[in-house]
Amino acid sequence: MGPSYCNWRKLRGEFEGSTPDLLRLVIRAIVVFLMSSNRAILPKLIIGETGNFPELARFYRTEVSDRVLSMFEGIVRRGIERGEFRDIDPKHGGRLVFQPIMFTAIWRASFGALDSEPYDYEGLIETHLDVVLKGLAAYAKS
Repeated sequence: MGPSYCNWRKLRGEFEGSTPDLLRLVIRAIVVFLMSSNRAILPKLIIGETGNFPELARFYRTEVSDRVLSMFEGIVRRGIERGEFRDIDPKHGGRLVFQPIMFTAIWRASFGALDSEPYDYEGLIETHLDVVLKGLAAYAKS
């Protein structure tokens, strides 16, 4: 999925900016990939063929989905450790950050062609980032 997982791990470790900025950078890069690559159809195909090809589904889960979720879990954990995000379960936080993006890719591959006018996926992702980052934000101390 897009640039290799190893590059994202390196970026996460070397990124000197804030965690919200890191999350914006990673999500926007993934969205550019999902909106411009013909490989963005893979999640839809894998889901549709899981029953027929369980080994393929297992491979995709292990080599793609689990790695991406782990990356987002690590980003959420980084934000918590730095006091930028409130203390939540990073596993849940990582899924909440990524799953709407994956569903958007699946929606685009399934129903996007039926839209009467081109949908503003970039606007959707920017709204997603706004809502997620406000939800993750550390509570202000009184």
